Amino acid sequence: MDWYLAAGRIWDRQSKSSVLLGYCSSDGLLTFQAKDLCDAYPELTTKVPGTIPPSSNSMQFSIAMTNFKIILAGMVYEKKSTFDGSLGIVYDIATQEAWHRAAFEADNAQRELDGDAIKKADSALFRTDGRSVIRYLDNAASKSVEDGR
Repeated sequence: MDWYLAAGRIWDRQSKSSVLLGYCSSDGLLTFQAKDLCDAYPELTTKVPGTIPPSSNSMQFSIAMTNFKIILAGMVYEKKSTFDGSLGIVYDIATQEAWHRAAFEADNAQRELDGDAIKKADSALFRTDGRSVIRYLDNAASKSVEDGR
């Protein structure tokens, strides 16, 4: 049930947020803060691009809000295989991850009821690497540009 609740909570945040991700730091712009989710679901956090824009820097906020694609594309080309990022949550990926974990646990509960061997969760099963985060955010930014948002 914990993972179903996590999926619902993160999906709800995603639906109310004007950005695709939240940083685990609480010392920046409110729009990007997701410390409560990071603390509640540390398994769903990953490295996300950059650092949370400070609330005193409206220029950085404008850049982050208006054109994610430029920021992400620059990071992809500059870093190639990795990037310097901060701990955070990419809402859509974290929601999918929570559903994935819920399904895994439900499957194990059914296995136990049936008297079958329980599956062990491989730590890599739920790991999201930096490249897949960049790829996801880049695709989402491209779609937003195509949709005229």
